[in-house]
Amino acid sequence: MNKKIVSILLVLSFVFTTAFTFDTVNAKTDKEKLNDVESKIDSKKNNLNNEKSTSDNLSGEIKDVDSKISELTNTIGTQEKKQSTLEKNLTKTKEELKDAKEKRKKYQDALKERMETMYMYGNMGYLDLIFSSTDFSDLISKIITVQSLVSYDRNIISKLQDTENDIKTKTYEISNSKKELDTTIKSLAKNKEDLSTLKIAKNSELKNVNGTIDDLKKQIASLEKEKANLDNKIAAQSAASTNVNYNNDNNSLDKDKDKGNSGSNSSTGGSSNSTGGSSSSSKDGVLSWPVPGHYNITSYFGHRDQPTAGASTNHGAVDIGVSTGTPVRAPANGKVTYSGWNGGYGYAVSIDCGNINGDHITVLLAHNSSLKVSTGQKVKRGQVVSYSGSTGISTGPHLHFAVYKNGYAVDPLDYVNI
Repeated sequence: MNKKIVSILLVLSFVFTTAFTFDTVNAKTDKEKLNDVESKIDSKKNNLNNEKSTSDNLSGEIKDVDSKISELTNTIGTQEKKQSTLEKNLTKTKEELKDAKEKRKKYQDALKERMETMYMYGNMGYLDLIFSSTDFSDLISKIITVQSLVSYDRNIISKLQDTENDIKTKTYEISNSKKELDTTIKSLAKNKEDLSTLKIAKNSELKNVNGTIDDLKKQIASLEKEKANLDNKIAAQSAASTNVNYNNDNNSLDKDKDKGNSGSNSSTGGSSNSTGGSSSSSKDGVLSWPVPGHYNITSYFGHRDQPTAGASTNHGAVDIGVSTGTPVRAPANGKVTYSGWNGGYGYAVSIDCGNINGDHITVLLAHNSSLKVSTGQKVKRGQVVSYSGSTGISTGPHLHFAVYKNGYAVDPLDYVNI
């Protein structure tokens, strides 16, 4: 029985140990989580850029469709004016046709009368007319009268033919003009209707794309918040595991600083007299100003409106406006914990300043154009560690100056004198 119990306990022990080991192996570190989040942010931003490009293209297409619709509207308006003019001409032509028909009837009646007369009297009517002449002069006069009557008959027939031709021509012109105009206007109206339908479809597509853009922005903002939390957590873990005092070597540090960085001493409000920081409060310049001579703060610590897509609204630093290539100096003695590309921060330098006044202080100098130090390197207060720029998520050249106290972001202006 005892052996059986022991066997069961061994099996359970193996199961729990295996499960614990499996969880431990598969559990991601905060740094790995941070990398995953940064990868997701980059992916979402790529998707966002693609959707924005699609949105811009759709907006351009809609603008082109609007332009074509406007052109068609103008063309249709012109054609409708022609239609109005043609209708007036048609009305006038119909009146002319009516007159022509009345004339034709008149000529027909006159011809009928002549034909009836000729039928009743025949050729003898003309002979009687001639033989009834009293003299030669009367004969000539009567012959002329007969010729005039014959000519008049011929003229009536000719005019009847011309009138018939005129009626046929005008009728043909009226019919063709109406057909052509109706076809043209119907075709233009159909084109306009097709374009209007296309515009509705494009606007619907644009609405969906803009909805996707809004969703991506929200997702990116959520991931940026998660990233900031992980950054603070990692910084806090680093602070808890580090308690080095990098200011024990004050004499040699001050010598080096006095050689090449005398200008930075006057710009930090006496911070050169508190290199170690052990005798100063946080308000007395524990840290040196990283860009001596440049004090234009473009964005303060704390909440702010988002300056550009992907930028944080909870600003855990101060932004200092400086031109690209301005030397950036270490605010205190310390060790470079990171030097390289850091996502939205661009080229960045993180410096562990160690234990200052009982607190663990680290600083971040970001958006640089180039770096002068490497990870693991020890630096001295006032030493040039980078050159300012506008890399990463940035609206223009500036230095992102962040200070972390025991792993949590604090207002850098509480730790410097300017």
